[in-house]
Amino acid sequence: MDHNNNLLPEVIEVKTTDGVIVLKPSQILYIKAERKFSVIFFEDKSNMIVFHMLNWFEGRLRPPCFCRSHNSYLINCCHVHSIDHSSIILNGKIPVPVSRKKMDHFRENLKDFHRIER
Repeated sequence: MDHNNNLLPEVIEVKTTDGVIVLKPSQILYIKAERKFSVIFFEDKSNMIVFHMLNWFEGRLRPPCFCRSHNSYLINCCHVHSIDHSSIILNGKIPVPVSRKKMDHFRENLKDFHRIER
């Protein structure tokens, strides 16, 4: 799904062990915090470890396109398939946790995202 809106940067540059890599945010499914690093998970089921903390991504990948579902997860809302009581199911049946504290906020953000996408 190609999302041509002004809410997402066309590309972001991330630091990896291979140097700086340019990524399209629309291809990111979710980002998971791992200590002082983050792991980016992509549509093609690959992943990449980067030298940025989750807060760094939050400053660049803003709501309503991206939203924090848990202290350790930042989700790309264009890939959300469904939500149950304890997780968000992404396209490809990939479950990602959602904390009880963040559930209401995530649902509101998802509604905002779908309003903008129409």
